[in-house]
Amino acid sequence: MREGRFGEIKARRNEIVENLTEESDKKDKGLIRKETFLISEEKDKNLPTEEKKEISDRMINRYFLDYGISKIGSNTCVDAIHSQMANTGEIVRILKQKPQWKDTDSVEIINKGVAIAESIAFIRENNPQRDIFSIISELSKKYEEDKLSVEILKIKGLHEDYVGSLAKTVAEKSDSSYYIARKTRRFMDANRPEDVRRISDKNSREEFGHGYYNAQYQLIKKFSENSQDYQENNKELIKPFLHISLHGKSDKSDDAGDIIISNGLRKGNMPCDPQIARWFSDKLNDKIKERGLIKDNNDYYFSGVAKEGDRFCGNIVHTERRFGSKTFNALGSNYQYIQVELCLPLRAKHFPELQDILGEILIEFQEQFVNSEDLKTFLQSKMTPEDKIRLEGNLYTEAAYFSDIPQGVIQLSESYRLALGVEVGEKVLVNKREFVVKATEKDKLDLRKPILSSNENFSKEVIIEKVVL
Repeated sequence: MREGRFGEIKARRNEIVENLTEESDKKDKGLIRKETFLISEEKDKNLPTEEKKEISDRMINRYFLDYGISKIGSNTCVDAIHSQMANTGEIVRILKQKPQWKDTDSVEIINKGVAIAESIAFIRENNPQRDIFSIISELSKKYEEDKLSVEILKIKGLHEDYVGSLAKTVAEKSDSSYYIARKTRRFMDANRPEDVRRISDKNSREEFGHGYYNAQYQLIKKFSENSQDYQENNKELIKPFLHISLHGKSDKSDDAGDIIISNGLRKGNMPCDPQIARWFSDKLNDKIKERGLIKDNNDYYFSGVAKEGDRFCGNIVHTERRFGSKTFNALGSNYQYIQVELCLPLRAKHFPELQDILGEILIEFQEQFVNSEDLKTFLQSKMTPEDKIRLEGNLYTEAAYFSDIPQGVIQLSESYRLALGVEVGEKVLVNKREFVVKATEKDKLDLRKPILSSNENFSKEVIIEKVVL
């Protein structure tokens, strides 16, 4: 690194802290890192390429524990971005930010965190097949009278078991590129917009997304160019590129499947073409049946595609990477991103089979989609009328009807509003008729459908379009 570089960053950081007015902000490391990154991004635009590469590599090493580039230039990539479990140091930082724990002695937190980590390691050593969630459940009962230990166990539960080793093995089997996050989800949940910290009603991430997404973008460019060089942020991918992101999910009865392939609209765009989402899901189902992978009820495990309104239908950060944002130029339509949500029983009981299945699918993508013409021909041949509607940025879905909804009003959940890119109070067209958007009432959210008046006379599926002014 160029002499004096660290001094420049330190000076920028100190200036930011001096300009912050709230004492709490002056201690907010995530906020300070974000502001330092934004200032540095602007000031570093004209640096020599070699120095940009050094800066980029430092950022990559900050956020990613491990990564590898395909040996033969394969057009596939696999990641595990939420596979790390919180360590004791991170747990201390998280708890100190909570009002009920901010005065707790750090040594007490460390001692209890170490004891829990040792208990988890002991249980796993004696029973390697145990998943982390059953272990945490067991320990939570053991420590149920100890509120601090229970809180530590909750933080450790924000961990997606098995996916880290799964991603690396799948990459090795298919000669795909890969990356595994260094930080935990609580530090850097990678499925949130850059400026959003909220993970759930009760949890927020420590970091903003700016530095992470920049490092992730650089990795994908390296993979797609099959190069260790720094890639300038100025061109789309020139050939089909499949990027799968492995996640763990809990089971709910209305899920699209035991495995969910995320393919929801976000502000009128999708992270991958719906034809590719179906191709991937169908491959999974065929290979699951070939290997006889069945659940306790003797049904085969099933993969389904999650569309708008479904659980795990996708996040806007991935459509922005594909189509561009204020931060990044677009990777382009050749870039196909698939978030793969895997249920725990499949990860725990059929880990070797899952490695083989995912590896085979990535190899088949490499063989089938060699160039852009291959992809274009496939997409055209598999296009459905519903695909056409959704690819134009519109919803095609069933609605639910209630007598207490006024005519001329449509209730849309946050997920549906984000799909179209509309706000409460704006107007949409439902089968070419104008409606005012309201938020879906709490007692109707579980339906996961647009809500209309029972006086409306629409067919089963409706087309909902954003009104373009």
